[in-house]
Amino acid sequence: MRNRLVRGPVLAGLAMALCCAGVTGAADPDVFGDGSSPSASGSGGGWPPPWAGGAEDQAEPWPEAEAEVVRLVNEQRTRAGCDALGTDKVLAEAAREHSQARAGGGSDTGAPFLHSTSAGDRARELGYDRVAGEIVASGFETPEEAVRTWTSHSGHEKVLLRCSAQEVGAGVVHDEDGPFWTLILGYGS
Repeated sequence: MRNRLVRGPVLAGLAMALCCAGVTGAADPDVFGDGSSPSASGSGGGWPPPWAGGAEDQAEPWPEAEAEVVRLVNEQRTRAGCDALGTDKVLAEAAREHSQARAGGGSDTGAPFLHSTSAGDRARELGYDRVAGEIVASGFETPEEAVRTWTSHSGHEKVLLRCSAQEVGAGVVHDEDGPFWTLILGYGS
């Protein structure tokens, strides 16, 4: 750990976050009601991952994976009878910042990041108040693997298939430890 002063509940919370074979995540409670039909978005590509060639010193954004994970989530939502999510710039910024901080490549490394409560809180700090849920994960090599695992986990699937959500922001970064994934859903402005 970078910060040796972190103890007690923070360490226990961090240990819990790293469980479940790299699958972590939480959903904010559904407190804002229903949303309307957003527009579909996303595109794929970029395989093999650009980071597969070697380790890097700092976490780098992986925009192709961000677009692909949104596309795959929207496929799952459509199959389940939900509307596709539109992308939101604030949610995407918050998601990428959260992933960078988790990877250690962002400006929020160390104790300040470890004491923050969620990616949803990060979105709220940037002005997006109607957060519908979040998924934070690591240990997946491709967007397909991430979405397949999330949809097989009841808590994560519940977040992804919250039909009242209208928007999404995906943040995927990679460093020598692999990719870090953050997905934040919102009810719209």
